[in-house]
Amino acid sequence: MPSADKESVRHRTPLLQGNNQDDDTVSLGTCSLAEFSTHTANRTSRRKYYKQQMQLGGNTRMLDRSAGYHQSRGEWRIHRKIPDKFHVYWFQDVFHTILNLPTWRIFAIMFVAYLCIVTGFALLYLLIAKVNMYVVDVPINGSSDEASTGENSVTKSYCGMDIDNFSEAMYFSISTMTTIGYGISDYYFGDCWTPFAAVFMQVFTALTFNAVAIGVIFQRLSRGQNRATTVVFSDKAIIRRIKGKLYFMFQLCELRKHQLVEAHVRVYCVRHEREHKESNDVEMRKESSSSNDVDEEEEPDTCYFQTHAMRLQHPDDALGGFLLMALPNVVVHRLDKFSPLMPPAKWTDASGQIHSWNGSDCSRSSADFPALLKRECDEDEEKVIVGENQFAQQQEEITKFIKDRESELVVLIEGIDEITGSTIQCRHSYRYDDIVWNHTFAPCVLPKQRKVQNNGSCTSV
Repeated sequence: MPSADKESVRHRTPLLQGNNQDDDTVSLGTCSLAEFSTHTANRTSRRKYYKQQMQLGGNTRMLDRSAGYHQSRGEWRIHRKIPDKFHVYWFQDVFHTILNLPTWRIFAIMFVAYLCIVTGFALLYLLIAKVNMYVVDVPINGSSDEASTGENSVTKSYCGMDIDNFSEAMYFSISTMTTIGYGISDYYFGDCWTPFAAVFMQVFTALTFNAVAIGVIFQRLSRGQNRATTVVFSDKAIIRRIKGKLYFMFQLCELRKHQLVEAHVRVYCVRHEREHKESNDVEMRKESSSSNDVDEEEEPDTCYFQTHAMRLQHPDDALGGFLLMALPNVVVHRLDKFSPLMPPAKWTDASGQIHSWNGSDCSRSSADFPALLKRECDEDEEKVIVGENQFAQQQEEITKFIKDRESELVVLIEGIDEITGSTIQCRHSYRYDDIVWNHTFAPCVLPKQRKVQNNGSCTSV
C-alpha cells in the first residue's frame, strides 16, 4: 500500500504503510490506527456482519465487531447451556439478571411492577372502606339517633377514608406512593388502625421499590461498557520483523480528554489444540523432519477454544503493562518459542496432515498447557533469526498454523474512570484473518502548526 500523504495525515486518516523489511529503519514509535475502516462508518447491522463472516468460512469471532468503524461493543458471542437457567438467573441472582436486560425491558418491568403495587393497595383500601365491620349508618342532620334508620340515615365508612369506588381507591393509592398529603376530611381515619397498617405497608413498599429502581437505573445507565466504546483499536493487527525477530502489534487510543487511570493491557490467544491419537505417536517419531504425510483414517484429537495468555514486551507486562492513554499506544508481543502464535517443529492440522519445519527450535510449543509462561527476552541468550528464506518459511507456517487453529487474540484494557471512579474494561479481538504481514502504522499525531505574525511572534493554529 502506498504511504500516507500529507492530506490524509492532516485529516488524521489512519492507514497501513508497506514495509521494505529494512530492519535498521523500522520504528515502533509510529502513532496511528491501522486501517481504521472508514468505509464502514455507516454502521452495518450485526446480523449482516455475522452473515458476511460466515460466508468467509469458519466460525464467527467470539467478540463482535458491530460498533462503528469496525469496533467491538464488548459482547461475547458465547452461548451457555444451563440446565436450570431460569432458577439460576431469576432466583439466585435476580439483581444482576435484571441489570443484564436491555434498557427498555428494565423500564417495562419497573412500570408493570409499579402499576401492580398501586393497583394491589387500591383494592385493599377499597376493601377496607366497603367491608361491613367498618361501615355504619350515620344519621342525617336534624334527625334523632333513635330514628336514624331507613330514609333518615346514610351509610359511611367508620374509618373515614372517603373511598366510594375503585377510581377513588386508585387515586388514594397513588397519593400514598408519592406523598402523604391527603386531601380528605379526616386524615386520622377515625382512629382506625387498619388503614394505618395498610398505609404503612405501602409506604415501606414504595421506599423499597424506589431504592431498587434508582439503583438499577443508575447502574444500567452508568455501566462501564458505554465508557469503554471511547477506547478504539486498530482494525488490523500486524506481524513484522524487527532486527531479525518477529513481532505482533496492534494499536489503540483514547478518544476522550479525561483518560482512564491506571490503565493496563492483557492479551489472550484463544485457539484449538490438536494432537494425534496415541496409536499414531510411534509413526510420528519415525517420520523425517522434511516429510508431510496425511493420515486419512483417523482425525486428530481436538480440544476447542483453549485460552493462552500472551506475554507482552511493550508495554512490559513484568512492570504491570501500564498504558499512557493520553496518546496512542502500540502493544507489542514477540513471536518466540513461548508464543502461542508460533507453531512447534511438528504439528497436525484439522485434516490430520502433519507439518514439519525447521523454523522452531523445540519439538513442542512452549506455550502448551501446562508449561510455565515465559518470554525468550528474559533469558540470558537470545537466538537471532536471520535470512530471507527462513523468514518467508516462518510467515507461511505461522499463517497456516493460526488459520488452522482458528486463533482469535482477545485484548482487554482495564482502568478506572477518573470522573465516576468505576472500573472500565474495554474488549477487542483480532482473528487470524485480521492480521496482515509486513506493514507498519502511519503517524496520526502531529504538533500544532505555528503561524508567524508581522510582529515576529508565533501563534498556534
